[in-house]
Amino acid sequence: MLPVFIGLAAIVGGAVATRAYMEEASLQASSALRLAVSALGGHLSRFEPLPALIADHDDIKALLRAPSDPVLRETANAY
Repeated sequence: MLPVFIGLAAIVGGAVATRAYMEEASLQASSALRLAVSALGGHLSRFEPLPALIADHDDIKALLRAPSDPVLRETANAY
């Protein structure tokens, strides 16, 4: 009877330990994800003004007036 209790205790103890480990890993992963999202948001926010700045450039405005002009297209692509 004692070996059965020992075996049962080992199974239950292993399950409890696994659950505790998984909960801790989940908390760490959640924290790492929040940090990554925050860092990515910071990096992306640097580029928010670019579309307006690009649209205000004279070469881009000229290309919008004559989109089939290959010279203007090349100039805009080089910009």
